[in-house]
Amino acid sequence: CVVSSLPWHSNVAIFAAASMLNLAIASSANLVCVETGLRPLGNKAPDVFQGVRAMFFILLIGLVALPSILGGGLAAVVAGALLGFGWTSCSIGAALGAGVVQPVVWYVTSLRWAASEG
Repeated sequence: CVVSSLPWHSNVAIFAAASMLNLAIASSANLVCVETGLRPLGNKAPDVFQGVRAMFFILLIGLVALPSILGGGLAAVVAGALLGFGWTSCSIGAALGAGVVQPVVWYVTSLRWAASEG
């Protein structure tokens, strides 16, 4: 955004979409941690299977983040079709579409967090 030649409102919209993607990935990591017991940093001594657990953790984060990413992509296409395919309209649509899924992820995480950590 800093070196972009786009107008300021487009840069703000792109920043909002990127921030929502960041929030979706962080929420997905929290949900994976609560559901599986896997952690981003291992809580045991390193062993032979440490790399496998890390790869599996990343795979699960990608799968859990998929609804947010697909929702953001679909909303970007809809916003672009309705308002014109520009950076601003598609970015705002993507941020809103990915944000719609987040309360569901947070609700499921809160239910499981109380059961697993409480």
